[in-house]
Amino acid sequence: MSEQAGMKKANKILLSAILLCGFPSAGPAQQKEGLTKADVVLSSGKPTVYITFERAGEREPVYAKESNRGIWLCIHNNTRWSISFCTESLYIGTKTTPLRLSDGRGALGLRDGVEISPCYEVEAVRGYESERTRDGGLVIEKPVQVPPLPVGTRGDVFSVSWLPPGRSVIFSVPREHLAKHLAIYVLFNYEWETSERDVGDGEPHHRLYFRASDLPDCVQQK
Repeated sequence: MSEQAGMKKANKILLSAILLCGFPSAGPAQQKEGLTKADVVLSSGKPTVYITFERAGEREPVYAKESNRGIWLCIHNNTRWSISFCTESLYIGTKTTPLRLSDGRGALGLRDGVEISPCYEVEAVRGYESERTRDGGLVIEKPVQVPPLPVGTRGDVFSVSWLPPGRSVIFSVPREHLAKHLAIYVLFNYEWETSERDVGDGEPHHRLYFRASDLPDCVQQK
């Protein structure tokens, strides 16, 4: 065998050894199937955590310059774990029940169906739309024009509230916070993303959205 052929063979052997060390074969744990959505949700066919429309009507303004028109929404926790999110009040007493998290921590869980005030933000939904002109023409893919955004939660004192598995809570927002091309979102964390002295600030926050386009047609602003 020539010296060059011997070097090529040695390089192939070395490369094979590196690949075997760097990419070990999958063990039994890696070969097992991971969690599926069916393992996570309580009610099949529905999202894990989601918001639905409840009703529209008169609402007592919370902050200055808010209208007295409101939209009531409902946060649903359809997972097998508790979730936490910021609220403008600390809820105790009749609005809560004792809760035991999966790691053994004790907490107060919001009762099913209670009305709360979660922290939320307002966001513009950018995009394009088509519209008719006054002379009957059609403007296609016109950039959406969004007015100055209203401010979401503006309180000075906040707390962290827990929503146990299978429960839902109601909250309201001013009608103008869900005007055309706007959306509101609530940040939340799953229970395993927090610890006894950590409310999840070091972890990514999940955004729970509800858009103006999700409102019933009879409630949407045209």
